[in-house]
Amino acid sequence: MAKKLPAGKEQQLRTLRDRLYSRTPTKQTTRRHDFVGVNERVERPQMPPPRSPQPVRDGTIAAASAGDTTSVPLMSQQSTPMLNGYRAKILATAGIFFAVALILSSSFLFFGQNTISADNIAIAVDAPRVVGGGETLSFTVAVTNRNAVAVESATLIVTYPPGTQSAGGTGKELFQERISLGSIASGEVLNTPVTAKIFGEENEERVLTISVEYRVAGSNATFFKEAEPVRLRVNSSPVVLSIEGNTEVSSGQEVVLTLTIASNTQSPLENLLVSAEYPAGFDFSESTPKPAKGQNVWSIDTLAVGEKEQITLKGAMLGGSAEVRTFVFSAGVPNERDRFALSSVLTTAETEVTLTDPFIELTVHMNGSTEKTISVSQGESVSVSLTFKNTLADTIYDGAITAVLSGNGLNANNVSVSGGFYDSSTNTIVWDSGSVPGLAELAPGETETVSFSIRGANIDATRTPQISYDVSVSGRRVSESGVPQKLTNIASRTIRFESAVSLASHGLYSIGPFSNSGPVPP
Repeated sequence: MAKKLPAGKEQQLRTLRDRLYSRTPTKQTTRRHDFVGVNERVERPQMPPPRSPQPVRDGTIAAASAGDTTSVPLMSQQSTPMLNGYRAKILATAGIFFAVALILSSSFLFFGQNTISADNIAIAVDAPRVVGGGETLSFTVAVTNRNAVAVESATLIVTYPPGTQSAGGTGKELFQERISLGSIASGEVLNTPVTAKIFGEENEERVLTISVEYRVAGSNATFFKEAEPVRLRVNSSPVVLSIEGNTEVSSGQEVVLTLTIASNTQSPLENLLVSAEYPAGFDFSESTPKPAKGQNVWSIDTLAVGEKEQITLKGAMLGGSAEVRTFVFSAGVPNERDRFALSSVLTTAETEVTLTDPFIELTVHMNGSTEKTISVSQGESVSVSLTFKNTLADTIYDGAITAVLSGNGLNANNVSVSGGFYDSSTNTIVWDSGSVPGLAELAPGETETVSFSIRGANIDATRTPQISYDVSVSGRRVSESGVPQKLTNIASRTIRFESAVSLASHGLYSIGPFSNSGPVPP
């Protein structure tokens, strides 16, 4: 028979039974964390799992001891995927929010009421499309700010074509000009006048590039807007070049060309540069005035309105028959870095010279020989004949033959001339139409021969005596234009005289380094 428990024990047993079978765990005191990381675990006091009621033995029940607890995790393994999905949703939401904010801010920047865009900066250029070379070009650049806010530190940039000069008359070359515009308010139109001297050849196109740089308040970025290029056509050159001279020469003949530089503008031209390009085979000899550099660059300090300058140059042309050689002359503005180089060409001119067979054939005979050098004894006379032949299809007028003699073996008293005039002061022999009537008019294919002789060499010469002479023939023709008015041909010859050996003997008695005695020898 079961024993009845005391009142206190019975009440304690009833309370314990209610706790075991209750679905609501006993309220536990836990510390609340301010923040729980993703990988943190929260340890909470565990409550014992429900147990089956224990049978009562000997009037007692096996009560769970106060320290009998089992560790139970905060979340079971089944709830872990749910937590990871929750966090992924948070991250996805944050990314979507960031993208939307970026799109909205960009839209506000480019399409909003306070838009700062280069499309809202308008550049209009009011400039003529035709300009005279070397003349001052004046144009206006209008910059309009259509942004809702002002732009700051605006700068107008004008890039000029090569050879452009400052309109101030200093001759300074302009490459790029930067003009400060300052701040341009919203809706403001700023007009800026610009002037410069544009140079170029006639009908040449010159291009100007115009742009604007600016900033906006609160930003260090520099914005840029470029206008459509301004294209100008040069309708006239400030200078005009013309060339006069030979158009046909024979190989070895001297070429004479005269270049005329004429002003074609309403204002003086300063620091004008003229350059020449010579063809192959041209041997420059001289020019008037002398070149400023080398043999092909001339400088003109000032070319006044309506003024003309001339450059005459000379040189020999060598080459084969029927070859065409071209001379090119250019006038322009000197380079600021090299004052003898052209930065912009104002105008060019060229002329062609054709090499032909010799206009005049010259044949020289010395004692019947056509060799350029002969040797003779000192006392031997040398006869020289010069034959002038017209090889052209036109008549040659006013023919002349000239021989210039030189050398240590020359004695003026030994020179004899037939039909010509000998000037002993210059050692020059001349035959012309006055002394030889046949030279006045020489028909095509006709010849005329003149002669002179040298009777031995100068016996006072201390070295081996020789005589040299240069022969030139000249004439003119008038049937064609552009051909030499004076036709020439030149030849050189040399006469060498052999040395004469002589022996002489004499006796000394009263003179000499030795004292003599005895009878005087016969």
